[in-house]
Amino acid sequence: MPITTLDIHEFTHPPEAVPAMATMDAQTFLAQLNRVLPTAGRDETLPTLTGVQMTLEGETLTMAATDRYRFAVAEVPTSATVKPLQKPLTTLIPAGILAPLAKRLKSHEGPIGIGIIENSKGVIARATLSMGDTTITIRPLEGSLPKHDSLFPTECDTSVSVDRATVVRAAKKCQALIKAKGENGMPVSFAWTPTEPSPSPRASAPSTTRPVPRAWPLRPRSPTEAPTPFRATCSPSTPPSSWTRSAPSPATPSPCTSAR
Repeated sequence: MPITTLDIHEFTHPPEAVPAMATMDAQTFLAQLNRVLPTAGRDETLPTLTGVQMTLEGETLTMAATDRYRFAVAEVPTSATVKPLQKPLTTLIPAGILAPLAKRLKSHEGPIGIGIIENSKGVIARATLSMGDTTITIRPLEGSLPKHDSLFPTECDTSVSVDRATVVRAAKKCQALIKAKGENGMPVSFAWTPTEPSPSPRASAPSTTRPVPRAWPLRPRSPTEAPTPFRATCSPSTPPSSWTRSAPSPATPSPCTSAR
C-alpha cells in the first residue's frame, strides 16, 4: 500500500548543538537550579520573566530569575573545557524547559556541560546542555533580566533573624485572611518593631491608602501553653484606631470578620 510522505526538507531543522565550554557537577547544578526555578515568572505576557538567565564567566555559572516580586541568584562552580572565555556569555532559557530537565537530573551522576552562543551577525543565539548521551539545544528567550548586582544592597543598617517556622505560620494566617476576603493576589508585607521581634504580616492592597488591620501577633508558643481563641474584627467604615481584637462572643460580627 503506497504511503504519501512529506519532503524532509519541509521540516524545520534542529539548531546545531554548541560544544561544551564548561562542565559542572550535575547534582550541584541541580541544587542551585532548584533555588531559582520557583522564582521565574509565569505570566506569558511578560515572556522575558519566564526564563532563567545563565551567565558563564570565568569559572562560575550564575543563574538568575525573577517574577518582579522576588529575585533569586545562584552560582555554580565550573571547569573550562576550552581556553578561558574572553568575555561573559549570557543566555535566557525558558523555565518550562528547565523544569523537566531538573527531574531527570535527580538520577544523573557525573558532569553536565554547557555551551552558549550569543546573537551576532549571521549567527542564531542558542544554548546547549549535555549530560551523558543526551544533548539539549535551546533557542533562548529574547531580552535579558535587570543587572541584579545593582539591585541588591551591599550594606545595611539593620539585620533581623527570624525563626523559619514562625514566618511560615504567619504567612499561612495571612493567606487564610486574604482568601476569606476574596482578595486574591493581595501582597503581604512584614514589619518588625522593638516590642515584637517576631514578624507581623500585614495584608495591604496597593489600590487603597487606608491601612488594614495587622495580623495577630506571632510568637512561638510553648508546648504546655494552650491556644487562646480570639476573633479579629474590623469595619471598613471605621478608622484603624477602632479596630479591636476580643474574645469570641455570640454577638453578630462586623462586615469584615475573621476568626481563628
